[in-house]
Amino acid sequence: MRLSFFLFLLPIYTFAEYRAYELTIINSANGKTRTVISNMDQYQYPEYKHLSSGEMATYVTSWMCYGRTNNLSICSKPESTMSTPAAPAQNLVTPNASDPALQTR
Repeated sequence: MRLSFFLFLLPIYTFAEYRAYELTIINSANGKTRTVISNMDQYQYPEYKHLSSGEMATYVTSWMCYGRTNNLSICSKPESTMSTPAAPAQNLVTPNASDPALQTR
């Protein structure tokens, strides 16, 4: 009875997903940079990959990869479908000089 219950739940746990990270590795000694795609974030990557002295990992972006990994390469970054919003300075409303609320007394 117990075995059939666990076999019933097994398909629920077979779905997998993970986050992919784009990191920039900066060498402060010579100013060189390189881009790395990894499944480790900017905190985990230096601990596992042991960066050279003076190198620092910085976060650029991340995305989700769905499905089984099975030691496959990291999925490619999806194309953005969102339009870039206007800069805050372009969204300002110019005050109307004839507005009574702006008149000084």
